[in-house]
Amino acid sequence: MRLKLDAQQFETRSGAAGNSVRTLAQDAPTKTVRLYLLHVTDVLTWDWVEGLALTYLGDQAWADPLSVRGNSSQRLATNLGWAQRAAYRAVRAVAAARTIKNHARSQFRYVVVTPAN
Repeated sequence: MRLKLDAQQFETRSGAAGNSVRTLAQDAPTKTVRLYLLHVTDVLTWDWVEGLALTYLGDQAWADPLSVRGNSSQRLATNLGWAQRAAYRAVRAVAAARTIKNHARSQFRYVVVTPAN
């Protein structure tokens, strides 16, 4: 049950963050920054897909605990493969975003923001 709850939380938060970053990308000051933010959006989209796949995996394991063993594990393997491919694509998108940032460091500055009390 914990897998499903964690996966749902991962899916929800990455989806919300992806929507926020996509909005930031629309107002990016330069094409380079926009491209970087769109790669970050891709990362969060693939994280959302991974969370969705793991949610399905948790649903299956909860509904049919015997499906995780023996010959009946085909659907489990499919959902796990889906999650692994999404994670791999997220890692590739991170690498692409990092490359952009490293080549255009002057266009990126960070300001520490503290929450208001």
